[in-house]
Amino acid sequence: MNIKEICKKRVEGLLEEKNMTINALAERAGVRPSTIYSFMDEKRKEVKLDTIESICRGLDISISEFFDNDNFKNK
Repeated sequence: MNIKEICKKRVEGLLEEKNMTINALAERAGVRPSTIYSFMDEKRKEVKLDTIESICRGLDISISEFFDNDNFKNK
């Protein structure tokens, strides 16, 4: 699994954990839903740290909490 796939799976897990939709996340993060949908799109191969920062803001977690996951530690 590459970094992009790990980030996508991490966001999916956090959304499920917080019982939140992508649209709700986008609203809380202060970004357009298309930003989150684009981030989650498997065709896109890049990961932008500023998008992860916005996602973290919307999930009310720190960036370090986002990356504090075994999948990242094994990379």
